[in-house]
Amino acid sequence: MTGRPCVKEQPDTFNNKTNKQVYKNEKGDAIYIEDYNPVINVIKLLKETFHGLLIACDVCLCAYTDHGHCGVLDNKAAIDNKASVNAIALASLIYATAGCHIIAPSDMMDGRIYKIDQLLKENSLRNKVSNQFIFL
Repeated sequence: MTGRPCVKEQPDTFNNKTNKQVYKNEKGDAIYIEDYNPVINVIKLLKETFHGLLIACDVCLCAYTDHGHCGVLDNKAAIDNKASVNAIALASLIYATAGCHIIAPSDMMDGRIYKIDQLLKENSLRNKVSNQFIFL
């Protein structure tokens, strides 16, 4: 295959733009913070560098939680579906606002597609996004 690679090195959990290690906690809060979430900066960089490139993003909390699960845990260490869905929907909105064209949540939370769809509609981004693979 010829051409130049889009990414020379896989960015693990280190944000090259800010030189900060990804902060992990039980709720995965770093997914919302540009300084700690390399995906937000990569979306913007791809849009600037490759005009017309279709950008799809996986949305999941597992890389940002200290326990590694795809959702927020309750006080009994069980998945809190409502809190998880809200977190994933908010992360989807942030990715869409940054310029992502396709939101592809990989978690298995019940109701997440509806919540993402609802939040994108409220922010006038729904017609640019599709469900299951949510196109922006």
